[in-house]
Amino acid sequence: MKSYVYYLTIFLLFGFLFTVSCNNDDGVLIPENEVEDTDGTNDVDNADSGDDNDTDENSDDSEPEPSNDYLALKALYDANPDNTLGWDMTDFSMKSWGGVVLKDDRVTHLDASAKKIGNIVAEIGQLDQLLVLKLSENVIEEIPLEIGNLANLTELHLLENIIKEIPPQMGNLKNLVSLYLGGNQITNLPLELGNLEHLKILEVSANSLVEIPIKFELLSNLKELFLSSNELQAVPEELGKLKSLEKLNLSNNDIVALPYAVCQLELSQQTEITKDPDVFCEDTIEADYYALISLLDTNPGLEDELNWDRNDLTMESWSGVVISPLPNSVERVEVIEVYIALKLNVIPKEIRFLSQLRYLSFHTSSLHTIDSEIGQLTGLENLFLQYNNLLKTIPQEIGNLINLKNLFLNANELLEIPEAIGHLVNLEILDLEGNPDIMTIPQSVCDLEKNYGTQITYPDNATCQ
Repeated sequence: MKSYVYYLTIFLLFGFLFTVSCNNDDGVLIPENEVEDTDGTNDVDNADSGDDNDTDENSDDSEPEPSNDYLALKALYDANPDNTLGWDMTDFSMKSWGGVVLKDDRVTHLDASAKKIGNIVAEIGQLDQLLVLKLSENVIEEIPLEIGNLANLTELHLLENIIKEIPPQMGNLKNLVSLYLGGNQITNLPLELGNLEHLKILEVSANSLVEIPIKFELLSNLKELFLSSNELQAVPEELGKLKSLEKLNLSNNDIVALPYAVCQLELSQQTEITKDPDVFCEDTIEADYYALISLLDTNPGLEDELNWDRNDLTMESWSGVVISPLPNSVERVEVIEVYIALKLNVIPKEIRFLSQLRYLSFHTSSLHTIDSEIGQLTGLENLFLQYNNLLKTIPQEIGNLINLKNLFLNANELLEIPEAIGHLVNLEILDLEGNPDIMTIPQSVCDLEKNYGTQITYPDNATCQ
């Protein structure tokens, strides 16, 4: 019996050991910390596994790449070390930046007014989704050419800087609606601004402008034009073509008169024109009055001789002045003839405002010079300047008087005859007699006689050359 129990025990023990051995061979998992690493393989695997985890963590936490818009504004920030923009340059999204408006992560509005900006960098041209750019009240001196790349821009504010010049590339901003350039030191505006076909507001007050480009007539949608406090002496007649214009400010300039076409904008109640109180409209009786009053003011003693009543704004009582209604007009009258002799020493520049003058006689006076403005009296048909003993020169601009029929220059002290008189192909009479210092006559003047039938009276001993 004992031996039976002994053998049974031995059999069960061998069976248990055999079962355990088979289970290990079939791939039963054993915890790693319970497996002895005899060759160091697990250490390498664990190290590799740690690197992979680190890489995944770095990938999840890495910062985004800065956008082109960010880089452009960073360049602006860096180029102005004294700026007061207050931007957090570590915020690549720019969402915390004051004055910056984003849409779909692109900059659409930038307001950096009064932020001590002195340099606009070329990179500004990379903000191709920009709609509004405000840089007023800074110390900007120059505008980069790249400003012309902002094709979507609708508003540009550059008020109160120290800008002297506007680049022609600004004319590329075809979507621009409002342009504010007031309070700078600009002397001229580029012709290319006439290409801004959608422009409605142009503010250029308080600069140093001396002229307005004629091409501005192309700004057909312009509603407001501010040109006050500049150095303008005139505005182009072509501004009268701006049929959408509602406001025009020309005050505090050196303008004496406005072209009649510009005045018509106001007369038609289309445009509110702000101007200095003494500015009048050309081609009106007021302009004629101003011109003849200037004649009195520049020739002391003439007023006593003529005895014109300054209070008579119609000039109907003035001796030597003929007034007539203009053709095709029942309302407008203008001076068409002026006869003055004695005590006339100077013809003022304002004579040019006698735009409808047909007959001008300043004979038997003491004129010693004739200014070029006389060439603007293009409607003149008769000009009498004889017996002015001090008169030595006639300006070449006399050749502009293409409607002239009778020209009397006899009995003066002329030293030469302007070659431009040869352009006056409508001349019927040209009297040059009694100018002893003239030895030669330009051939073009002499040719008027044989080519156009002009009756010419020559000085003694003068020859054609």
